[in-house]
Amino acid sequence: MSRLRQISVNSSYIQVLEDRETENLQLNAELAQTKNAAETATEEAQKVRDAYLQLAAKSESVDNELHTIQLSTNEMRNQLASVERQALSLENTTTAKLREMSLQKNTEETSRNARIDDLRIRSERIEEEEIPAIESELERVTLARKELWAAIEKDRAAHQAKLLELADAIAEAEALSTSDHTALAQSLGKLDDCTEQATSKEEKLKATKTAILDKLSERVRDDLTAAASSNSSLINTLVGKVEMLMQELRSIEGRLTMDRQQGETLIRALDSKRDALAQRHIQAENKVADAEAALHDEEAKRQTLLEKIDEVKAELQETKAATSAQMEVAERNLADQIKSTRRKTGDVKERIDDITRELSAARQEVNRLDARYANIQTEMERLEAGLESDRTAAESKRAQINQSIADLTHRVGMATQESDRRRMEAAQANVGLERVNRAIAQARETVKELQEEVMRPADTSELRGYQGQLSHITHQVDAVKRDLAQAQLEFRMANEQRGPI
Repeated sequence: MSRLRQISVNSSYIQVLEDRETENLQLNAELAQTKNAAETATEEAQKVRDAYLQLAAKSESVDNELHTIQLSTNEMRNQLASVERQALSLENTTTAKLREMSLQKNTEETSRNARIDDLRIRSERIEEEEIPAIESELERVTLARKELWAAIEKDRAAHQAKLLELADAIAEAEALSTSDHTALAQSLGKLDDCTEQATSKEEKLKATKTAILDKLSERVRDDLTAAASSNSSLINTLVGKVEMLMQELRSIEGRLTMDRQQGETLIRALDSKRDALAQRHIQAENKVADAEAALHDEEAKRQTLLEKIDEVKAELQETKAATSAQMEVAERNLADQIKSTRRKTGDVKERIDDITRELSAARQEVNRLDARYANIQTEMERLEAGLESDRTAAESKRAQINQSIADLTHRVGMATQESDRRRMEAAQANVGLERVNRAIAQARETVKELQEEVMRPADTSELRGYQGQLSHITHQVDAVKRDLAQAQLEFRMANEQRGPI
């Protein structure tokens, strides 16, 4: 019975050792799982770090794109300023051209008025000087007829001098009439050329200005549309990716919390198993002491078993030492793994905190980018409003220029009509002058005939004939005076009807 009991005790010891070995294997497996979980958490933290680096790179890309948009906005501002300068230059050029044309028209009008005034002065001089001279000459001829035989030589010399003076005045009047006709024709030709130049410049100005405004409007509209669409899609993409990263962080935090709970549970299980092993060891020692006491009581009967007991004791001591060493090594390894796990958990927490802070900074950066995008959008709207106002102002200026050109065209048309009317009046005046010239030429021929008659011997019948011719000459002079008065009246009416072009 005692041997069976001893065998049973040995079997229980062996079972206890096997159980301890199985528990050690389980502890090693659990430690391996904890190590793998820690490594997985480290990998997840590295993935989060990589995702944050990608987010930082994308944020830098957004900054670059916003800088590009700002450069494009500055370029559009420069283009608007250039267009304004071009419009101002075109306006100044048009104003200068209009001023130059106005000065040219005023100069031509002044020159034409000066010529008309000169012609009027000369006609008045003819009326005031030459006609009275002719009248006085005719009176002197009458006196000479009465005193024909007394002062024939004196009257002949006086007649010859006056006739030469009259011939010079008539030649001068003819030359002046011809020059006035030529100058009037040149002025009309210049007026037509100026009208054609103004029309061509007006068409070129309209075409150039319309092309510039259309091109600028299309380019600004395309740039604003592209910038708005690209920024909107980029901000939406960034917001979506930030939301995905937040979800991944929340899942990682959940997994780390579960791993921490599992580690604490594992530590508690190891503590309980260590306590159970210690309790079993104490129970085994108690059993050995009981066995020794029983063996001392039955030394005689159990002498053969003492050696086995000693062997069992030795084995137990060896097993105890090995078990204690294994337990110490397992405890040290478990403590090291727990410390490493806690340290890694702390590092992961720190990384999570860093990532949280970085994500908060990234959210602030995204908010700042949203604010900058809103500011840029506001600036673009303001630029569009300014462009629309500039376009309206340009349209207004173009309408003013068109109105000025239309007024100038109307004034040129009126000037053309006035020139045609004055050309007709000049033609009528020329007809009157031709009549005067013909009358003067006829009077010259009559005077020549009188000179020839004066050179002949006079008698009473011839004297009567001379008196008849003298009355005829008097009638011709009266007709010439009436023609000159009619011409002067026409010139005076033309001057009164003349107005500024």
